[in-house]
Amino acid sequence: MKEQEAREVILTVKAATRTDRLPDDTVLFWEEMLRPLNAEHATRAAAKGVATWTRFPSWAEFKQAYLLERKLSQPAEIFESPKTRGTPEWVKRWAAARFLHGSFQKAQDMRPFPEQDGHTDPQASRMPAAEWAQEATAVSDSDVWKQVRSL
Repeated sequence: MKEQEAREVILTVKAATRTDRLPDDTVLFWEEMLRPLNAEHATRAAAKGVATWTRFPSWAEFKQAYLLERKLSQPAEIFESPKTRGTPEWVKRWAAARFLHGSFQKAQDMRPFPEQDGHTDPQASRMPAAEWAQEATAVSDSDVWKQVRSL
């Protein structure tokens, strides 16, 4: 942030909180602390903060308002649940091998899937990618969720 922008932020807060005079060392401190910050976020923090501050805020109070403005300016992360994007194919293969094997007249297969690496015994042989793929096409999202809920 430029020196002039920092002064404007300080003047905004000072005027809104009806602070008559700030000590020179306070102004210098604020200017130095404001300089590395984003001017747009700092200006918005000052504008919103003056609605609740009844006195000139501490640096910690201002910085908290600044960090909130910075966070609010970032795009929101949208969580996509398995119910909205569908169950991954490997999970359907897993459900078929572990729980629905009888409906395919096959024995239960407990080999770990490659997607489970880091959560299973690294020495165990892995399930080949194509194994249980045909059976997985007959497994619905609802079938998988029924099995998961029963665990």
